[in-house]
Amino acid sequence: MSAKFRPKSSQVPYENWVLPDVSSSQPSKAGSSVGIASGTTEPSTSKRTNTIGQAGIAHSAQTVSKNTASAQVTVVDEEVVAEKVTLAELEKIHEQAHLEGYEEGREEGRKAGHAEGLAQGLAEGRAQADAVLAQQQAQLVSLITALNAPLAQHQQQLALLATELSLAVAEAVIPSAVLASDFKAIAQAVEESLAQLPNNVGLIRVLAHPDEVNAVNECVAAMVDDDVQVSVVAKPDIQQGGCVIKSEHTDIDHLIQTRFDAVAGELRERVALALSHQLADQTHQADDNGSE
Repeated sequence: MSAKFRPKSSQVPYENWVLPDVSSSQPSKAGSSVGIASGTTEPSTSKRTNTIGQAGIAHSAQTVSKNTASAQVTVVDEEVVAEKVTLAELEKIHEQAHLEGYEEGREEGRKAGHAEGLAQGLAEGRAQADAVLAQQQAQLVSLITALNAPLAQHQQQLALLATELSLAVAEAVIPSAVLASDFKAIAQAVEESLAQLPNNVGLIRVLAHPDEVNAVNECVAAMVDDDVQVSVVAKPDIQQGGCVIKSEHTDIDHLIQTRFDAVAGELRERVALALSHQLADQTHQADDNGSE
């Protein structure tokens, strides 16, 4: 098998490469030729091709220069815009910080003022409450005192009435008790009366109820020496159980009514003193409650 033979003249040598025109959207016809065979192309055509290639290179360089300048302008514009944006943002941040500081200070001032006002309000409220409580307490003490005064008076009256009732009962019971004592009461009365007499009194007179004269004579004979003169005199107005002894310088009243009145008077004084102390204690207690 034999291969086809291609003569050397048919082989086109690679003479030149033309850069494409990058500024054009359509490829150049001159640039589309990738090679020109020597000997088949006229010299004018080769020269024209070189001229076109150089023009394309120049145009491409100009385009690149324009693009570079445009890019530089764009970068500068972006830097200016970025600087303006940065200043605006700084101003905005400054204003926002100022507002936040103002609001924070205002809130702190409000809280401080609220706390101070609250403390002042509480103090004033306590003072007013204390004043109202003191006034109400004084009114209550006055009311209690006003109520206690009649009660104290009633208590005094009841105590006095009870005392008088007791004395009345005792006075009513004494005569019967004297009669039931079988002359023991008159004997005791005579002994106590003679014991109060000083020595050397001279004549002694004993006044007694007629029914008790014999009992009095027996008591005198037992107590008085024989050299002492004693006379027993019956007196119907003298209550049984009592007697009156007279001498030149001394009189002794030992009647039942006299002794009863003395005991009753002492009892009344004691009751009155106790009631006065009770009333004073109530008054002091009311004053203490009012002062608190």
